[in-house]
Amino acid sequence: MSMFSFPITGAGSEIYPLLGPRRFLFRHTFGRLRSEEAMFVRAEKNVNELNHSGELMKKESKKLLERASLAEKDMIRGETELK
Repeated sequence: MSMFSFPITGAGSEIYPLLGPRRFLFRHTFGRLRSEEAMFVRAEKNVNELNHSGELMKKESKKLLERASLAEKDMIRGETELK
């Protein structure tokens, strides 16, 4: 076993609890330095990306439903041919 398998034990045990607060401070410090326009553009980009992925999921689910109905029809037809 190495000390890397358990990050809390070993040489890095003093630094591990500070990762959360450090990330928090970086996000809030750099967030304040960004302009409102940059934050708006980023939020707009995220919304567009989310809408696009939602549309793709709708199309994919529609295709899957069509395939399932075709497979069901094919199964029923095969069952009637066996009788």
